[in-house]
Amino acid sequence: MKRVKILMMICVLLGMHSCHLFKDNCEDTEAPEINFGMKAGGTVKFTSWEGTDITDQFEGKILTITFYKDHCNGAISGPFEHTYSIDKYGELWRNEIGYWSFKMNNTQDRMRTRFYYLGKSLSSPVYDDYDDMKPYDGSIAIHKYMINISLNSDNTTVHDVYVDRLN
Repeated sequence: MKRVKILMMICVLLGMHSCHLFKDNCEDTEAPEINFGMKAGGTVKFTSWEGTDITDQFEGKILTITFYKDHCNGAISGPFEHTYSIDKYGELWRNEIGYWSFKMNNTQDRMRTRFYYLGKSLSSPVYDDYDDMKPYDGSIAIHKYMINISLNSDNTTVHDVYVDRLN
């Protein structure tokens, strides 16, 4: 019984000591708070297996763009999503009104934008850190993208995607 109490006391002491060993590194990278809104838009182009532009065949289909906020401490907020209808020219028309608002107060915070079609992620995320978003403090960041989707031989399954931010 005495051994159990001693082991418990050692565990408590080690636990208290480890709090100081693993200091929150976010304190070292704190920054003035910025507040901004985020919207996205742009154009999508669908290319057949043979290399033909078949975007007009996807008129009315839905593409989803999501935002996540990655906090310095590893926490993630989101997804915050908008859905877009694709017109016959590939223009993305947002199905909702308004925008998502965010704040950052650490240089290690970042925004992550992802693109989904038919519920599947299209590419690696696009990241914007504190310094990227600082110019939008008090306003709305409207990022425009060109999304090129190459399809497999069935012309429905995504083979490859290239996402390019235009601004």
